[in-house]
Amino acid sequence: MKQLKVAFLSAYVYPLFKPEHRSVFGGAEVDQYNLALYLARKPYIEVTFYTGDYGQAEEAEMIDGVWVKKVPLFGWHNKSVSQKFAYAYHLFKTLWMSDADVILTEMADDTVGWAAVFFKALRKRRFIHRLASDRDTDLFDATFSGKRRSYYLYRMGLKKADLIFSQTGSSKRC
Repeated sequence: MKQLKVAFLSAYVYPLFKPEHRSVFGGAEVDQYNLALYLARKPYIEVTFYTGDYGQAEEAEMIDGVWVKKVPLFGWHNKSVSQKFAYAYHLFKTLWMSDADVILTEMADDTVGWAAVFFKALRKRRFIHRLASDRDTDLFDATFSGKRRSYYLYRMGLKKADLIFSQTGSSKRC
């Protein structure tokens, strides 16, 4: 049986892998973390987590059976213009170089759109998104993320997803 390679993309999950990095994370990160640990226990699944930049080493590290690799500047707020370009470069490079068969996201921002463009459209790999809340399904509110660009990229990412998981019946209907 061929080994399935699964990747997750989440900026704020690293403190769950390394609790000494005391930082804020939410339910979406806990869900992804638990799913990654569960999948990593399967001998036919290799799991990689692309996570935020907490100052960790550039090389991927194996933690609890999961490869954890940072995307430089991922999760940083108030980036300068040059940092935004550098972040985009690192995100695109990470997605382009990934050998995963499928990537999973669970955030409501432009990263979902970039994952769809670079992982699904260009790499022809599977892209799955999980809705974290009913609010994440409002495709008619361009102000939900505070920025129109983020909204349009997120919306495009949802439309390109191979599969979308919802937690509630009302999310499912959207």
